[in-house]
Formats: sequence, structure tokens, C-alpha cells
Amino acid sequence: MKLSHLSKIRCLLIKTSKSSLLVSLIFLFSAFQAQASLVLDQSRIVISAQDGMGTVKINNPTARDYLIQNWITNSKNGTQEEIFVQPPLLKIKARHKVAINVEAIDPALAKKAQEQLYWLNVKEIPKVDKSQNGSQLVLAMLTRVKVFYRPDGVPAEMGKEYMKLKWKRAGNNLTVTNPTPYYITFNEVWEGNNKAKPLVADMVAPGATLTIKNYRGSSVIHYNIIDDYGDNSDTVDITL
Repeated sequence: MKLSHLSKIRCLLIKTSKSSLLVSLIFLFSAFQAQASLVLDQSRIVISAQDGMGTVKINNPTARDYLIQNWITNSKNGTQEEIFVQPPLLKIKARHKVAINVEAIDPALAKKAQEQLYWLNVKEIPKVDKSQNGSQLVLAMLTRVKVFYRPDGVPAEMGKEYMKLKWKRAGNNLTVTNPTPYYITFNEVWEGNNKAKPLVADMVAPGATLTIKNYRGSSVIHYNIIDDYGDNSDTVDITL
């Protein structure tokens, strides 16, 4: 075989490999998008000691059946035994809705002094189409939702507690201290008139201090948070 023939074959293989990779990536992206199909009716679950349980509804608007696996992890994504989800495994048919319950089962939780954070993990596994021949790519999509448990000593409604946050300059950084018994999740934080360039701030735990490192030195801070219902709160203006 001549060298020119080898070069042609090599170029053909490279082109074929690139095309196959592109097709694979497009297929993988499409499959990934298709798997992100089940919809939870809330972005957070708040459980008070008085109620002891919260309910989440899951909607399947697609034409495909799914198997759903549910479990609860603690704030560090580790195993725990205080909060239980029922049922831990269930099926959801195409264009149907189901409900799962998240329940506090450890009596010691009600005696805590501060709100407790957990995560609800919902893994959706699509049903394999047995009418199709050959191998099928099946991707399981995981959705995580915060679960807040409020003990007896913590009011069931957070209300305007987020307005009590303490802000302070700390060198080239900005710190925010949370004196409340609640986890406070920020929606937006910005300084001065720079709303288009928000500061990076996620969540501050009860009694904790969060350091914000991309602070540019303004004496005026604005912020709003995500409330108990997943909505944005009113904006709070702070002068340092």
C-alpha cells in the first residue's frame, strides 16, 4: 500500500473519529437534557417541630415512565438518621404526579437551639424502552433540595429575621454575621450602584460569619434573600 493511500485512510479515520465524537457529544447532551424532566413543586422544604413533616409533589410532564429514588443527607452530604423520606423508592407514570413526605423521626431534634439543615436527594431513572433493539444510554438525574427543620424554640416562620444580619469591613474583604437561629440563603448581594456586578455570597449558617472576598470597598451594601417559600425577599440597604 502506498504512503498516499495510508495518509488518506488516516485522514478518513480522523474525520470519522471527530464526527463520531461530535455526534456522541450531541447525543449525550440531548439525553442529559431529556433526563432533567421531573419537576418538584418547591425549591426548599421547611419542617417545624409542631408539624413534624413536609410534603413535596413531583410532576412528570413527559411521555416516559420513571423510577424515583429518594433519600436525606445531612448538611455535609453525609448519612443521618434524624429525617426520613417516605417512600424512598417509587414509580411515576408519564404525565402523572406523586407526593413524597419528609418527616422528622428523632425526638431530640425538637430540643435543638437552632434550625437544622438537611438535603432531600431525588434521583430520577428513566424506564428503558424494551421495544428498542441494542444498547441504550440511560442517564440518572439527581435533584437536591434544602430541608430546614425548625425546633420548638425557633419560630416556624422566619419573617424579617434576615434584616438582623451584621455586616462589617474586614481588610479587603466583607463579612456578614448571622445572629439569628435560621440558615439564611442570599439571592443577591451588591455594593453601591454595582448591581450588575454582584458579590459572591451563598448561605450563612446560624451564629456563623461568612467572608465575601470580591468586595470592592463600597460603604453601601444591598441584599435580598430567598424566603421560606422560595421567593425573593425585600431588598435591605446597609451603610457600613
